[in-house]
Amino acid sequence: MYSEKELKQLGARLVELRQAKQVSASLVAAEALGYGGSHVAVTRLERGILAEPREDHLHKLAAYYGVEFESLWTPTATTQEAARVKSTAKRSAQSISAPALAAKLPKQRKPLAPRTLAERVLFVRQLAGLEVPGFAAAVKAQGAIITEGDVTGWEAGTKTPNPIQLRAMALFTKRSTEWFHTGVDDDDVPVAVGRAPMQPQAFASIWRQSVTP
Repeated sequence: MYSEKELKQLGARLVELRQAKQVSASLVAAEALGYGGSHVAVTRLERGILAEPREDHLHKLAAYYGVEFESLWTPTATTQEAARVKSTAKRSAQSISAPALAAKLPKQRKPLAPRTLAERVLFVRQLAGLEVPGFAAAVKAQGAIITEGDVTGWEAGTKTPNPIQLRAMALFTKRSTEWFHTGVDDDDVPVAVGRAPMQPQAFASIWRQSVTP
């Protein structure tokens, strides 16, 4: 019983010998094995899928190709090169340490800060880990009339929240209403959790300016 490696090696050697002799598998089957032109036996040997090759066939093939029987098991140049490449690749992989490998990988770029009101609405919703329906319900609970379509429109930039809606969103997200418009708060410092949002009167003035052409 031959191993899979031995069968593959035998097959590669038989292919090499046949190509060197410049004959077809059908001709080898007919002239060496007496199969009347059927190439199946030769092809199965060359592909290494014949679990138990007949020794008399192997002896006939060796005689047909003019080589010693033992030489049928000699690794071909192709199989030797494949083994060399595989061994080299394995050594290279083992020689690269984890830190060195990490250094070769492209660095992941930091996400950009949201630049528009639409992006900031999307940012706080994703930061809260909510889908549109859940976010709309959470903001609505802060005392504003809000639909899922409103949230979708804000994120798409096709709608602008009114002062009451934006104040409710600021209350829920612990952001200021000013941050939603500019991305910054007083002194360019991000809003801390629990900070009170801008007063409605002050925000109403900013909101009217932002929506006035």
